[in-house]
Amino acid sequence: RILKVRTKNRQDIIIHFRTAVLENGEHLMSYEDVTELQDLNDALREEIAERVLAEEALRESEARYSAVVRQVFAQELAKDPELEVVGTAPDPYVARDLIVQLKPDVITLDIEMPRMDGLTFLRKLMHYYPLPVVVVSSLAPASSALALEALDVGAVEVMCKPSAAYSVGDMVVALIDKVKAAACADVRGRLQRRQRRSG
Repeated sequence: RILKVRTKNRQDIIIHFRTAVLENGEHLMSYEDVTELQDLNDALREEIAERVLAEEALRESEARYSAVVRQVFAQELAKDPELEVVGTAPDPYVARDLIVQLKPDVITLDIEMPRMDGLTFLRKLMHYYPLPVVVVSSLAPASSALALEALDVGAVEVMCKPSAAYSVGDMVVALIDKVKAAACADVRGRLQRRQRRSG
């Protein structure tokens, strides 16, 4: 992780650090470049620690919200008699293993995920194991740069995730329709045609 701070002589420096959560819930920080820290006074060190902890708390909150959204999506999609939810994954590495094991017809994908961002995973997926993908992310409202990039990489559809868990159910009907439509998409054919045009 990287953080830019200003030293006591008003110079901006970049600090590289790692964070970890211990079993007792305590956050542990370790800095990779000790020489830069020698320029920091105690107050600035304390400010850095507070900023890092605030960032970690935000990430944990987002992870909890994403887990709630995944659960609601799975429950609501499973209510449709034409759909079967075969699995959910908290990050792309788990998703990769489940995709190979379960061979789903369609997957929904967030852009902001731990361990690897969704667009990077989408690129890898289209290269090694192309299948229909519906991107559902708060970072990709319609016609945004990220939404257009996701479509360019290979997503069949892009939907904007609601900003609060209670409103997820409001978009499930549209999501069900998009998942069913995506199941009919010829993703491999689209990729091959795109490669021929670019070649």
